[in-house]
Amino acid sequence: MRLLLIEDEKELAGLVREGLIQQGYDVDIAYTLADARCYLTSSDYDLIISDRTMPDGDSLELIRDLTSRNKVTQVLILSGCASYEDRVAGLNSGADDYLIKPFAMIELSARIRNLLRRSVGLRGYQLRAGNIVIDLTYNTVMVDEQLCKMTRRETVLLEALMRRMGRLVTKESLEKNMYGLDDEGSSGAIDIAMFRLRKTLKAHGANVQIHTMRGLGYVLEEPNDETQT
Repeated sequence: MRLLLIEDEKELAGLVREGLIQQGYDVDIAYTLADARCYLTSSDYDLIISDRTMPDGDSLELIRDLTSRNKVTQVLILSGCASYEDRVAGLNSGADDYLIKPFAMIELSARIRNLLRRSVGLRGYQLRAGNIVIDLTYNTVMVDEQLCKMTRRETVLLEALMRRMGRLVTKESLEKNMYGLDDEGSSGAIDIAMFRLRKTLKAHGANVQIHTMRGLGYVLEEPNDETQT
C-alpha cells in the first residue's frame, strides 16, 4: 500500500519512512504542502500522514481541501500541537486520527493498520485474483491459503496489477508504484522485476497469468483465459 508522509523534519521523516518500508509500505515524503499537493495530483495514496505546522502553512487547509473534494484517502495527523483545541480542530478538518509527538513507532503502525481497516467499505482490504489473495492491511500474499514470500517490489507490482485486473497497466505507472516519486529506476528494471515476480508466482503455484503488451505494459489475467502472450 502507498502512503504519503508530509513532514518537514527530514531526520524524523527518514526514520518514519524507513520503519514503514520495513513493514511493507511504499512511502513518499513531502517536505512542504506545495510538494504534497504535487504528489497528490500525480499519484493515489491509501493513507496520508501529516504534520500540522509546515514551512508553507497549516496542513489542515490541505485536509479540508481533500474533504471538500470527497477524497476517500485516510488522513492521520502526526503533530506536536497537543492541546485539546488542536486535536478537535484537526479532527473537524476531516482527519481520521490524531497522534501527538513524540510517539512510539509501534503505536503509529497500529493506528495506520486501524485506519486502513476502516477503509474496507471504500476500497476493500483484500485483493483477489485466481488463487492469490493480497491482504492490504498486513501486506501479505497468500497462494492457495499458503503464505507466499515475496520481496517488497514484487508485492508492489502484484498489487498494481491486481487493482487493474484484466486491464493494461503501463510501465510508467508501475515505475511510479515500485520506486515512488523520490527514486529513480534503471532502464529495464520493470522487466527484470516482472520476470522475478512471474518466477515467484510460478514457484508457489499461482494460477494467474501476466501478459506482456510489448512497448506498453502488462495485463494480469484470471486462469483459463485464452489470451496469448
